Amino acid sequence: MSVQAVIRLQPASYSGPAQAGPTVKPPPAGENGTNGGYKNPLYISDKGKCTCSTSGKNGTNGGPGRDGRNGNGGLAGMNIILSLHTIEGNSPLTVTTKAGSGQQGGQGGTGGDGGAGGNAGQMNLDGMGNCLQGTKPTCQPATGGNGGNGGKGGKGGDGGVGGDSGFIVLEYTTNNGPKLDKSNFQSIAGVAGLAGAAGVGGRGGAGGKNEVTEASAPISLAESGSTGADSAPGSAGRAGIVAKNAVAIYQNGGSS
Repeated sequence: MSVQAVIRLQPASYSGPAQAGPTVKPPPAGENGTNGGYKNPLYISDKGKCTCSTSGKNGTNGGPGRDGRNGNGGLAGMNIILSLHTIEGNSPLTVTTKAGSGQQGGQGGTGGDGGAGGNAGQMNLDGMGNCLQGTKPTCQPATGGNGGNGGKGGKGGDGGVGGDSGFIVLEYTTNNGPKLDKSNFQSIAGVAGLAGAAGVGGRGGAGGKNEVTEASAPISLAESGSTGADSAPGSAGRAGIVAKNAVAIYQNGGSS
């Protein structure tokens, strides 16, 4: 008798039928961008291999600053929260996800600083299910969103700060299933946003930060831009290097 495998992807706080994410509209001048939404939850059921994917939407750009005022930063793409439910069986499960990216901050008006780039959405993968002894649930590389670039400073204004990269926390709970280990899971942190270019006489903004958990490879920190001389732009900051296999595994229950 074949056993059906079911994967449900939906926001953790929502238990009703599939629904569209919120509408994202461009912001008016001088106001923050809005958060990105999420795609319709997916309901996939078949008797063989199950493959699902979902992506968070990007945040919108920040609005430009007016004279003497700072540009506003773009906001992050909405977090992806995944719920995995598997009925006992030996079908391979493949899940691919990507968080929304933060967007670029608005340019500063004359005398104003560029807006900060939006931070990428953090991605949480929450899994629970029953797995036959010896089967290996697998997760395809999950990618954190990229930080938005800082906005360009207006004349006399500083460049905006780059957005932070997205990071991933993976949690999988088994009940009388196989022991989980890091080799089953791979994930990739997003790239930090670049600093905004300086306005004339201004300074370059700082690069964004890379946020990772249990990174298996070293990362380099973002660097700030240099101060510009009078009537000359400062250099842009540099983003930190993305860490690979940035993933945390939490195992609750299951055989050891």
